[in-house]
Amino acid sequence: MKYFDIGYFCSTICNLLIPNCMTRLEFLEENRAFVLMNLGPIGVMNDQGASLENKNTLDSCPNPSYLSPETQIPGSYISSCADLSQRVYKLSSVPLSISISQGLNGDGGQSTSTGRTGVFVWNSGLLLTRLLDKINERDSSFLRGRTVLELGMGVGLSSIAVAKMGAGKVIATDGNEEVLQLARENIKKNAEGDNIQVQKLMWGMLNAMDFYDEVDVVIGSDLTYNSGTWKLLAETVSTVLKPGGLFLYLSLGHAGFNVTGEIAGFLNVAVSEGMKVLTKDDGNWPLPNIPSLGDLLEANLNYDEKDILRLTGGVKVIMMQKK
Repeated sequence: MKYFDIGYFCSTICNLLIPNCMTRLEFLEENRAFVLMNLGPIGVMNDQGASLENKNTLDSCPNPSYLSPETQIPGSYISSCADLSQRVYKLSSVPLSISISQGLNGDGGQSTSTGRTGVFVWNSGLLLTRLLDKINERDSSFLRGRTVLELGMGVGLSSIAVAKMGAGKVIATDGNEEVLQLARENIKKNAEGDNIQVQKLMWGMLNAMDFYDEVDVVIGSDLTYNSGTWKLLAETVSTVLKPGGLFLYLSLGHAGFNVTGEIAGFLNVAVSEGMKVLTKDDGNWPLPNIPSLGDLLEANLNYDEKDILRLTGGVKVIMMQKK
């Protein structure tokens, strides 16, 4: 049976007539009753062609491997997939899936305001993992045999993924004990025997000295939302990287946050700590087959995900190098 996506059709027509009229997700939310009562399962379709057949599905998590809409709660944000006890992410550069346990335990995200933001997979972590996966498809030498350190690993998805993609050693770090324990459980379940170390790391030069000049690639996502931590973060990255080492960083917008200004501010601080921004025109650009990381990521988003990112201010990807 062929499915017709009424949300995509109507938002497309509307935007042809009125610039910036609405996204597909906005159409579905504003016309929920009409879509579900009159069109039923043919009215709403996810990216895999699976129909969403009941009232709750517009608020649920139809595909845990994809981005989901965020809702602001006191002190944080929550996505519709965050309350799942398990999420499964399928890699494309290597033939396997990663099963991730999350730690909200059905509390609807209310606990995230008390310092537990790392116990579920954020959209930014999902996109970082996807970006690394697509990089690995095109150039496996970026990670193979390298020492990779993840900052703010959360539940460990990206760290597990890069271990499976051939990194020689992975150092998965966070500053929260509950998060560290959950990540250890996920690593044991998915990557036991792989060379992954779970380490507590509070940002700053002195703490980072434990890994001084040890790391080839640092990865991270959504680490720069608090300007008060920019210097500590930049010190940490610069300290752990070998000379010439790389920092791959991804950040998403959120309601009330300007991701462009956030990234620009952090870059100024990072440059003062001995880092430099790389572009495809730089002679040190490490991915000759991938001129733009942003374009690579954009090409691997479905239209629902593009809507989600547009509503929250977009995504920024940067590559930096230690001088």
